Amino acid sequence: MHPGTWTSSTGGIDPTAWLEKAKGGEASNQSQHDSDREHVSIDPGDGSAVAEIDDENWVETPSGVQGFDGNVPAIGPGDELPHPREFGVPAGEGGLRIDTKRGMRIAAAKFHHYINKAAGYGIGGVREDPYYPDHPGGFAIDIMIDHFETDGGQAHGTEIKDWFFAHRHELNIKYMIWQQTYIPAEGEANKMADRGNPNENHFNHVHITFHESPFANGDEPVYMVEDDAGDSTGYTVRGNGCGTHGGTHHDHELEPGSVPEEFVRWFQLGAQVCADVDAPLLAAHNRSRASRRALSAAQVL
Repeated sequence: MHPGTWTSSTGGIDPTAWLEKAKGGEASNQSQHDSDREHVSIDPGDGSAVAEIDDENWVETPSGVQGFDGNVPAIGPGDELPHPREFGVPAGEGGLRIDTKRGMRIAAAKFHHYINKAAGYGIGGVREDPYYPDHPGGFAIDIMIDHFETDGGQAHGTEIKDWFFAHRHELNIKYMIWQQTYIPAEGEANKMADRGNPNENHFNHVHITFHESPFANGDEPVYMVEDDAGDSTGYTVRGNGCGTHGGTHHDHELEPGSVPEEFVRWFQLGAQVCADVDAPLLAAHNRSRASRRALSAAQVL
C-alpha cells in the first residue's frame, strides 16, 4: 500500500490536507467512486484522516469515449502516436500546436491508466482563459488524474509530472504545475499561493505548457520519445519567498485604465513568474521606474 502521507522525491508538497478536504474532512470506510480500491484510515500520529490505496484493487473510471472497447495499442520508443481516444482518453486536439499535440498523445499512450477517462475529463487542451494565453493559444494541456483525492492518485500525478520533467527538453516544455507548485523547465520551482480548491491548486490535474511551435493541422504524425528514461535530474522547490503582496493573481487584477491597454497582457504574464507578485504590483513598480527616469531627464535638461 501507499503510505498515508506522501511527498514527492523531487520536491512537491504533502497533499494530505487536500486529500482530507476532497473527502469532506471526515473519516469513512465507504469506498470512493463505488470501488474497493480506497479506504480512509485515521493516522494515529495526529488523528488526521488520510487515504490508502490497495493497488491490487485499483479500479479505473470507465472511459467516456464512444465505442472504446478497452483494447489499447502497444506503443514503443519512436512509434507513431495515435489519437488519445484509442486509449479511451477523452481529448480534443483542435487548435493545438504540434508540440502540444505530441505531449497530449504521449500522456494518453503512456499514462492512460492514471487518467480520469470519464466524459468531460481526460486531457484538456484549447479552452477560453481570461487571464493567461496558454490554453487559448494551444500551448497547454491539463492531464486529469483519476481518483485524485487519494494518495494513489496523487502518486500517479507525480509520476506523470516526473516523467514529463525528465523529457522537458526534447518535448519543448516551458513549465508545469502540479500540487500547488510552479515547475519551470529551467531554474527553481516555486510553491504557489493557496487558491482555495483542488482544481485551482492543481491537485486534480497536471498542467503542462509547451514553448511555441507551429499549429497542428491534424494530419502530421507525432512520435513517442526514443529514450524512455529521459533526464532524471530533479529540481528544488522554493517556498513563498517573493514577498507578501498578492498571491492568487485572480483576486488582484489591474484596474481598467490603470495602464495602457497594450501593456495589460504583459503585466498579466509577468505575474505568473512568482506566486506572490501580481499584475498591479508590477504596474506600480513600472510607474515608479518611469517616474524616476522622467525626473532624471528633467534634471539633465
